[in-house]
Amino acid sequence: MQLAEIEGAGGNLAAGRPVTASSSVEYLDEGWLRADLTDGSRSALWYSMGWSSLPGAAGRTEWAAVDLGGPSRVSRVDLYARSDGENTGGGFPVDFTIQVSADGSAWTTVATRTGYPQPDASAQTFSFAPVTTRHVRVVGTIQRTAPYHMQLAELEVH
Repeated sequence: MQLAEIEGAGGNLAAGRPVTASSSVEYLDEGWLRADLTDGSRSALWYSMGWSSLPGAAGRTEWAAVDLGGPSRVSRVDLYARSDGENTGGGFPVDFTIQVSADGSAWTTVATRTGYPQPDASAQTFSFAPVTTRHVRVVGTIQRTAPYHMQLAELEVH
């Protein structure tokens, strides 16, 4: 038996996919990298905390986006907050949208949250009507705590 390719349905479509962001700390020694947003690590590890915007995001919009590599049918995004002790959930945005795009330029909002409470380390699940898209991004407009980073441990797309 020979197989050229096996494709599974479902699962996390963002796993290992490239990430872009409005800003990024990129501290390898502290485990904050854009690539860590889709590396499959949902809990705080010194080498893989997730993605963090630059400090001082209190007055500006921050975002992180993943390229799924091609058109994909999606209906849910799971976001994981940082999970390191007393900092758990601290960088999770208060007000944010989840947006999709076929081309990475024109964006459509599929979920909006305002006044979102500080989460724990479990998945924060946002479901919406199924759409076909290539890019998914989370846009934070209000950040939670000083020094006002927007921080996510993991972004999963289903």
